Amino acid sequence: MDLNADLHVHSPYSLATSPEMVPSVTAPFAKLKGIDLLGSGDILHPLWRERLRRELVQVEEGLFAPPGRECLFLLTGEVSLIFGPIGKKRKVHLLLLSPSFQEAEELARALAPFGKLESNGRPIFKISLRAFLEILQAVTDRTLFIPAHIWTPHYSLLGALSGFDSLETAFEGDPGPRLLGFETGLSADPTMCVGPLFLREHPLFSSSDAHSPWSLGRETTLLSPRTLSFGGIVEALSRGTGIKETRELPPGLGKYYLQGHRACSVSSPPSPRGTLCPRCGRPFTPGVLARTVELSPPPPWPAPPPFRYCVPLPEILALSQGRPTSSTRVRREWHQRVSSLGSESRILFDLSPEELLKGGLDRVSVSLISSLRRSRFRVEEGYDGRYGRLLALEQPGEEE
Repeated sequence: MDLNADLHVHSPYSLATSPEMVPSVTAPFAKLKGIDLLGSGDILHPLWRERLRRELVQVEEGLFAPPGRECLFLLTGEVSLIFGPIGKKRKVHLLLLSPSFQEAEELARALAPFGKLESNGRPIFKISLRAFLEILQAVTDRTLFIPAHIWTPHYSLLGALSGFDSLETAFEGDPGPRLLGFETGLSADPTMCVGPLFLREHPLFSSSDAHSPWSLGRETTLLSPRTLSFGGIVEALSRGTGIKETRELPPGLGKYYLQGHRACSVSSPPSPRGTLCPRCGRPFTPGVLARTVELSPPPPWPAPPPFRYCVPLPEILALSQGRPTSSTRVRREWHQRVSSLGSESRILFDLSPEELLKGGLDRVSVSLISSLRRSRFRVEEGYDGRYGRLLALEQPGEEE
């Protein structure tokens, strides 16, 4: 039994999130995307939690579904921990996985003195990682966590601007078994995460961090749990061997792959010459690529766990048509193709080029998909909060 899982998503109660991020919309979208297991998002927010109670029914131990049961839901939520002295504030995001509404409510009640649960779907708590871990262990029996997008310069466990250089420093000791693994984030892939010695002991995990239905599935984790239950999902994640592969956006398409300065439209690969913008003299925002090298011993590094690159089908169609991904024509085409060919996941990973062409997909899109499957593509790398761009091949069928 394989499950394509996207567990890091947000609700309309999170900042800059679409009002369509509700089960009646996300569940049908997940089915079209080929997602079997979706995170609920924002489980600590009281109003969102009550809405989920009304709209989802438990169908397996710790797993829920809406009436149509287009996909399963697991109760998840992200928290932001901000702590430390002035001048060296630590800012870390964690993804929580909870087995029940009751445990999520008990945890929310225990954390309430340290932040405002109602102000944001991703609440901010002014406590350290060690203090959070102690509260978690004291309050709930089975809720676990995954440090989110671990390399992002802002708000991550290992980020260059507000993170740490090691797990022991971050957690003031051993984080223990509540730590399931690490989320690579959109600007990194497994090849960039196996350098640091302390990461090699833990599974790697990928998800979309979606703020709109269209972003669902841009990264996922393919699981093979032994049982269809919360316990089975956790076992599959924690033992690592239950993760068949992660499906990764090429890291250059993420917002922080290179160092750069968006205001001046300047970026650069890691360089010993410094990190100042040559146009204005202000510091570059650090890049994920440089940070992964900084915390790693010299290569060679061990082989990464299995993964495949993917780019959301709307972006491929938009590039083929020379239109924005939000255009009506691109979205209409997407609906037609995923409806006739099965799902976006099936199009990106399973169907042969001949089957894609027979199903009505244009030759440029098929060529791009084939190149992505072979890890042969061109990108304009992202930096300082600006997403990278997939670049068209010069001729259909060309591979670089």
